[in-house]
Amino acid sequence: MDTPDTPALVQSHKPASFLERGVAAPFTTPALAGARIRTANRTGTEFVVPNPSGGRGVYILNWGAVRQLCRPTVHDTLLHQRISRLPVMDPGSVRLTARKLAAEGLAGKDATLAAAASVETDKQELILTNFLLLVMLMEQVEPAGLRISAETERTPELDHRARRIVTHVGQAIGRKVSQISDDLEALSMLFVPIGLNAETPPARLPRLTARLDAAANSLTAWAGQFPDEGTAALASSLARSAFVTANCATMTLNATRAMTNDMRGLLRAWASTPAEIAKQIARTEWILDGWERFCLLWETADQPSVQRAALGELAQLVPMLPKEVTDLGGHRVELEQLEPALRTARLNANFRGGGASHGLIARNERIQGLIA
Repeated sequence: MDTPDTPALVQSHKPASFLERGVAAPFTTPALAGARIRTANRTGTEFVVPNPSGGRGVYILNWGAVRQLCRPTVHDTLLHQRISRLPVMDPGSVRLTARKLAAEGLAGKDATLAAAASVETDKQELILTNFLLLVMLMEQVEPAGLRISAETERTPELDHRARRIVTHVGQAIGRKVSQISDDLEALSMLFVPIGLNAETPPARLPRLTARLDAAANSLTAWAGQFPDEGTAALASSLARSAFVTANCATMTLNATRAMTNDMRGLLRAWASTPAEIAKQIARTEWILDGWERFCLLWETADQPSVQRAALGELAQLVPMLPKEVTDLGGHRVELEQLEPALRTARLNANFRGGGASHGLIARNERIQGLIA
């Protein structure tokens, strides 16, 4: 591990895996925009920080080196501490950790309210997803023409039929009724951000995929509207990265939802290899990790001057797809096409403090308040 005095600048950061790329975290310190955190053998965690000058490359820093680079906010210091204690560092666990911290009021009032609303939303979606997975299982074992939707009514007759079918399925795959119930609940937690092939409102990750696709279209339109500006090439390359990532997310979303077309097979696979099934379901969240902030920055840039300023920051936020996604269900992904063509150097930027920094911290807190 490099010491704080000699941070490693990696000229071309093209991670081989999602774990090597690290997890995006909603840091509020401006210098940590686009930073990702990952596990490290000697120090527990390390940060992958975009080149602060705005040029290519990233710094691989431990927490001591991060504190030399900038003055982390109290929120970011506590967030790092709590992420460091996670048994597994993945987008889902980091998101929940950040949400709990926001609920304590350390990221501003908007983030506190958003965290409370998000908890309630997730709770209701978990209940609905659990119920609909059960209905899917029932309809696949004994089709009765039930409508699989948010409007499907739970009745005593339905509960009685469900117990009978679950007992039958459990005997077929060697699981007790209580185990099937636990398995359905565990799978429901994984499917909440994905959604199901059912008549329900879009889940969080499909919504984010649609927003990313819209951002890509908007960036393409920007490049066409201002072709003579130096930012046009940057907008085009950002749009290309967003398009490819949205397409990858769409493919994994469809593949994951297709797993529920054979609920008995899914339950059998979950009983034997739960870690592998969880990894497959989590692929979309890994692919989209870090793009929500990208979308929010572009969506809240409401006029050309603000959009022009935002492009340089967006370039710092683009998460590189790792090499492990070069083949998704037979579809080749050309990762070499994704790195932005250029980045905008920020002259005379003060990364350690000052009025401009405080203004960006407040902006970052407002953005966190918009994260669902």
